[in-house]
Amino acid sequence: MTVVEVRLPGPLALVPSQGAMRRLGHDLPDPVTLAAELTRLSQRDGLPARIDESRSRPSLAVYTDSCVLWLGLTQNGDAYRINGAAPKGLKDHASLVKGALLLRTGAAWWALPDVADVARMRRERGMTFDTSFSQLLAAWRAGLAVAASPPANPAHTRFLDVLTEVVEAGREIDAAKLRDAEPLRYRQRAATREQRHSARGVYDFTLLRRPDLVKGAVVRIEERPALRGRVVHIRDRTVTVRFESTVDFPAIPPQGGLRPLPSDRVYTKQLEAIGAIRKGRAATDRLLPMLVDGHVLPYQPEAHARPAGVADDEQLRVFRRALGVRDALLVLGPPGTGKTWTIGEIVAACAARGERVLLTSHTNRAVDNVLERLPPHLRAVRVGNEDALTAGARTYLAETQVEALREEILRRTEGAAARLAGVAGGHVDRWSVHLTDRLAEATSAEQAVTAAAGAREHAVRRVTLPLRERAEAAEQAVARAEEALEAARRAEATARDRITRIASLPGLLRGVLGLLERPLRRRADRAAQVGAEAGAALTRARSELATAEGAARVVADGDPEVTRLGRVVTAAERHRDETLRRVEQAAAGLRSALPADVRPAPEPAQGPAGPAVDLAGRHREAAALARAAAQSRARATLLAQWRDRVPTSGASLQRELVKYADVVAATCIGTATTELLAELEFDVAVVDEAGQISLPNLLVPLARARRAVLVGDHRQLPPFLDEDVRLWAQRRAADPDADPGTGAQIGDLLTRSGFERLYGTLGEDHRDMLQLQRRMPEELATFVSRTFYNGRLRTRHPGGGGNPVFRSPFAMVTTADRPAAERGERRPPKRAESHGYVNPLEAGLIVELVTGLTAWHPDWGVILPYRAQVDLVRELLDARLGDPGRTAECVGTVDAFQGGERDLIIFGFVRSNDDGRVGFLDELRRLNVAISRARRQLVLVGDTDTLERAGDEKFRQVMQAMTAYLRHSGDLRTSAEITAVL
Repeated sequence: MTVVEVRLPGPLALVPSQGAMRRLGHDLPDPVTLAAELTRLSQRDGLPARIDESRSRPSLAVYTDSCVLWLGLTQNGDAYRINGAAPKGLKDHASLVKGALLLRTGAAWWALPDVADVARMRRERGMTFDTSFSQLLAAWRAGLAVAASPPANPAHTRFLDVLTEVVEAGREIDAAKLRDAEPLRYRQRAATREQRHSARGVYDFTLLRRPDLVKGAVVRIEERPALRGRVVHIRDRTVTVRFESTVDFPAIPPQGGLRPLPSDRVYTKQLEAIGAIRKGRAATDRLLPMLVDGHVLPYQPEAHARPAGVADDEQLRVFRRALGVRDALLVLGPPGTGKTWTIGEIVAACAARGERVLLTSHTNRAVDNVLERLPPHLRAVRVGNEDALTAGARTYLAETQVEALREEILRRTEGAAARLAGVAGGHVDRWSVHLTDRLAEATSAEQAVTAAAGAREHAVRRVTLPLRERAEAAEQAVARAEEALEAARRAEATARDRITRIASLPGLLRGVLGLLERPLRRRADRAAQVGAEAGAALTRARSELATAEGAARVVADGDPEVTRLGRVVTAAERHRDETLRRVEQAAAGLRSALPADVRPAPEPAQGPAGPAVDLAGRHREAAALARAAAQSRARATLLAQWRDRVPTSGASLQRELVKYADVVAATCIGTATTELLAELEFDVAVVDEAGQISLPNLLVPLARARRAVLVGDHRQLPPFLDEDVRLWAQRRAADPDADPGTGAQIGDLLTRSGFERLYGTLGEDHRDMLQLQRRMPEELATFVSRTFYNGRLRTRHPGGGGNPVFRSPFAMVTTADRPAAERGERRPPKRAESHGYVNPLEAGLIVELVTGLTAWHPDWGVILPYRAQVDLVRELLDARLGDPGRTAECVGTVDAFQGGERDLIIFGFVRSNDDGRVGFLDELRRLNVAISRARRQLVLVGDTDTLERAGDEKFRQVMQAMTAYLRHSGDLRTSAEITAVL
């Protein structure tokens, strides 16, 4: 924590704005009280403050004991205007921990009604106010410079500059894809019930297909571009949109399209992460040395650590490395190698040893897959859009858990609230008053005893005055005799001690000093004789004193006044003792009314020195009980207020849940787009699907964690398709202001994930590979291993197939046996909402395969490269199966199936032409995703002639190798054969 103390000359003026006054509410002090509080803090302990430079005009935030004020300068700069205020919360405390100014001044803060009063005070009273804001700003920047050091390495600075351009390039690519995409067609619109409660139009749109949208997305009506709104809810094919301004129902076309618009939220968060790294404010300073220089720290794996479940050799090695690595470990996880299980074990082990874990990924599905497999004892919180989560993951949402937490808080505090009910209800107060009254009675009674005893003693002295001289003489004789006896005993003891020491000396020395022994013995004997005489005199004196005192008692006892006063003393003592018993009873009653954990120990019933001491003990006990009662009242009030606030404190409870969670789960961007995670740092970030996350996206979670474990597969889907990047590069090349030197570097950062870059540069200690796959049958896995993983995959699988149609779990139906006109690809009709290509022959074959094979493989999926073909196959299957929901779930693009698996996978290539044009099919990583989803049976459908003559050399070689492999180790069949079998 960086704290910079600043002394202000003052005085300082506060001028509240009317808007701020309306927002202050009833729970915050008025401006005069706020000014007094600022003055008190500034003059005593110091006033904490921070400066916000995120806007064009910096502002000052000051923190009192109870609230935070946001202050801006007035137009003349000589006073502070209160722009806002709120109760101080956990987020504010977390901000102060990161760094603060501590303002001190001997002057005061003044609350003025209006900005004109600043000039009036100067005119009428000669008072000049001084904000000293330039001094504060300089101190703030200097203080931050100490805590936040930007990179001194020029290569690091250049890299961050290029990354900033990558963010802009990614935004341009996404915006271009949105522009080129077909809008989401709707078949009807309807006003919602919410319309009557809002000044803006809120409408439901029923779409022709399930949308690829998230809650919060901005859309516009395709036919009426001025009508823009935000998606507030998604239910299957129904999307609810709240428009930015009032929209009359007739103004919206009955049928039309919704076009998603680009949102800068993602790119803003990427730039913020880059900015945090640039300013040295990331959770670790190891990111730039690792990303730019390939420098990592040495470490030792946790050699004795073991996961909860049974791991293969590579999983165990990865697990131990992940626990020991100090900066980053990269784990290549090919399909079916148990990367989700491994991630779950790593997350659980890190959390078990007290680390705060961030579980993140590019997609919600990947995050949820791991989250739902975590041990139930871990405190895990999911952050994100409820509509985008699985049903199981929704139970981890902070909002969901808050409901259970509220009930748990109320249940756990119910007993304490019941025990404190008497305190809050006045029971303790009544006993406290009763004890105070009884103690006052006992004190008065003790004073009465003291007065009566004094009167009796005075009477005794008066009637025994003639005998006092004799008694006093006897007392003096006793004192003299006691003194003489003591002196004689000391003299005798001294002499005999010296004799004993002489006797213990060595021979010669004893002989010399022995001459003193006889005089010492005579001295001791004389002292003993004197002592005996003094003892006899003491006995006589004491006898005389007793006789004198006895005579005095006889005289006193016979005096009527003394007798009467004696009776008064006895009565006072009885009354005093009775009041003390009542005090003890009241104390016992108050003690029993108090909670057991605050009850003080009771004082003894009777003090050793008599009633006066006992009364003092009762006072001590009453004071202890009063302190306990005050503590109980404060506790009762606090608990009652807390229980009253629990039902309405959802946001605070959510922050508490996240703050104390073992695991926080969110998408990469989700970690930065929710207030719940604001300024929260993590000990370790575990990132799934890292191979398809762009580096700017990856830096969002990495900048908030001290170390990271990245699990992914860069041989599957990349962050951006090569075709998208190629089109971007063409647009950039046409820009005369673009720097041609950085174009290639930006393109590389777009097409290669941060995971892929690091996996190729870091040493063996910081990268590993899971190699035992359990998903695909051996015949399919062998081809995948040879084609994409250099033959390094091993297989443990019971075997596939199991249907009467195909002879191998890896099969293909070629349409090359059909005439070109029949098997050829086509452009979809212009009126269709989707785009790309369709292939009716392949679509028909796929429908026959699905209906023919689902009896043996009820868990099936159809993967197609083009949205138009997806829509065509869905339409045909809907008509055949009569289950649109099932069809929508089981037929989709490659992107939709990333991370999933099915018993039966059917993949259609779609492209069929005489020129070998395959479009983006030549992106082999997409092929890897498509064919590696199958657990029992993979069936490819395509035109082998077109595929084996593809223009892209790498794709052509893979297709030629694949058809050769299918002929030898798989099952390559013509469409006519399969049609006959089906």
